[in-house]
Amino acid sequence: MTHYQCTNCYKEGKTLEELRANGCNCRSEKLKMIDGNEEAEKIIDAAKKKQKEDDERSTSKKIYDFAMSRIKKIVIAENDSDGAYAIVENNSHLEPINLTSKRFRQWLRDLYSRNVESNDIHGDDVFKNVADEIIARAQMNGTARVRIYIRIAQLENQILYDLGTPDWKLIKITPDKIETVIFDTSLPVFQRRQSLQAQVIPKEGDGEELKRFAELLRISDDDKLVFIVHLICMFLESCPIPIMVFDGSAGSLKTTATAAIKMVVDPSGKKIEDNVSAMAEKDGDLGIQLNNRYLVSFDNVTSIDNDISDVLCRAVTGGSNTRRRKYSDDDEVIHSFKRKIVLNGIFPSLDYPDLQTRVLNYARNPVDDNNRITEQEFIEKLEQLLPGLLAKIFITLSKALKSYPDLKTKIRPKTRMADFEIWGEIISRVLGYDANSFLDSYHRKLTEGQISLIDSHPAVGLIQSLMENREQYENTISHLHQEITGIAVKSGIEINSKYIRFPKTPSYLKKELKIVEPLIKTIGFVVETYHYTKNDGRFTKNSSIVRISRRAVQSTLDVSEIASLASPMDILGTKTGEAIGEGTTNAPSPEKPEFTHKSDTGEASEGGEGIPETSHGRQFLCRTCNAGPWPVDAIGHNRTKIMDWHKGHEIEFMDQEQPKGENR
Repeated sequence: MTHYQCTNCYKEGKTLEELRANGCNCRSEKLKMIDGNEEAEKIIDAAKKKQKEDDERSTSKKIYDFAMSRIKKIVIAENDSDGAYAIVENNSHLEPINLTSKRFRQWLRDLYSRNVESNDIHGDDVFKNVADEIIARAQMNGTARVRIYIRIAQLENQILYDLGTPDWKLIKITPDKIETVIFDTSLPVFQRRQSLQAQVIPKEGDGEELKRFAELLRISDDDKLVFIVHLICMFLESCPIPIMVFDGSAGSLKTTATAAIKMVVDPSGKKIEDNVSAMAEKDGDLGIQLNNRYLVSFDNVTSIDNDISDVLCRAVTGGSNTRRRKYSDDDEVIHSFKRKIVLNGIFPSLDYPDLQTRVLNYARNPVDDNNRITEQEFIEKLEQLLPGLLAKIFITLSKALKSYPDLKTKIRPKTRMADFEIWGEIISRVLGYDANSFLDSYHRKLTEGQISLIDSHPAVGLIQSLMENREQYENTISHLHQEITGIAVKSGIEINSKYIRFPKTPSYLKKELKIVEPLIKTIGFVVETYHYTKNDGRFTKNSSIVRISRRAVQSTLDVSEIASLASPMDILGTKTGEAIGEGTTNAPSPEKPEFTHKSDTGEASEGGEGIPETSHGRQFLCRTCNAGPWPVDAIGHNRTKIMDWHKGHEIEFMDQEQPKGENR
């Protein structure tokens, strides 16, 4: 039966007039109904839905209040823009839980159902909404930001190692003692990713575990000291240390050695396959691998491109990985980390020199088929060794922490891995080795690693042959290419072979010189390239010039053959007192065989006449000719090159304000 009902006051009438007569004075649209009973049911359903929503909002508020009453502390991660953590009580111990994780929702659901008298079962969305509300309030209300650690935290004078046990026990290492502690709100906040598994409880043994572990991995005698120190440094969370590399032929136990390091430092399981993984092919995926583990162990690495090299370098010395949160917005998720890495497979080439300086490759004794053991036997030996090995490592770290304040300023590092050199030498002394034993062994390994790579870059050896009887070489890239090609042919090098990395064109040679620069320095030379900007006929204007100089510096040079070099006047300009244009680099001319200390006018430059003054820096005199002084800064070159311009002459350096001839 058709009738009307007001949507505001719900009064009804068979007609509009009857609706008005029944007291509806509303101006809203009227609802035309066919069946009054059906419409009444719709109204009741809508009321029930609204009541349910109100109840759910009330339930969420109750669960939120309950959660906040059980959370001991909330922190925001400073090294993970997407991380908010709650420290909660669980099974009679405290533990930090990521508020965005499923584990937090499970903890809250279980705790609420056991402590609140209710027969209702709430869906996961309710607990997710509660977690989102907690995060939002924490993010917007100035909650403290702290560093979140995985497995190991290194503070100023202590190291904390998360054993990964269900009761949240940690090993606390200080300069005075080693103790087992239970996590509480006063300690650094740790997170446990899915890959993190429990470590065995350390137990002091006979003290020989480090050597036995090196023998189990077949580390060569020459490399044992550096390897043992490197292993202990893996536990120094804040210290950048090199990537540990195992290479070798098939069957040389590379994978087993890689997994063993992981099992000692940051285990992901009890089997070999649990503790190694393939390296992600994309730099973004690799960043996630690094972010989720303290020590990352890569198996059978077959290639490393430029992007992967950059990520690995950042992971060693400390860096971050950025990715977009969702494709629908511009928000970013930033993970900052410093990681320990061990891998097996390829040894990085000099194409990536930054990575090359962050790698240590360990030689190992060949596997004797008569003494080969099964994987299960290896695991059993490692399990027997592990408690004592960990105890020995922790005792050594405690002693190193105690010695560090006194020794850190007495050790002079020589490489970019300065912290590793300092800590490594301290650990070496704590282990009973003589002073500088580690540094000498480490630098020897670096040198051997560089020398072993020279064979794969023949340009280095060819330059060494070119410079055999020269102090300096300067010419176009094209001319240098012609000369080393001639030397290569005479030496029997198959320059056209695809298996030999010979620079077949001048442009490739220019690129190769940049790549092999660290090796060239190793053999005692410095290579510089620049564009020739003058139009004086010496070289074609704007051609690429290469200058090769010896690195040795002497106060007085005794050279039997005088090289063809130009005077400072040629460097400073073609006219008396004309300085080089800013931003250009010009070089001494090989066409001038003599140095007479004369200006363009032919007059001797006594007292530095004709040489532009500089407001700061040092000057030099030629004692042999009793000429000068000339300002070093105006020339813009180092001491070695200045003395090259005065072959066989005695040079004296002094400050500008010092009178001519006065010794300092």
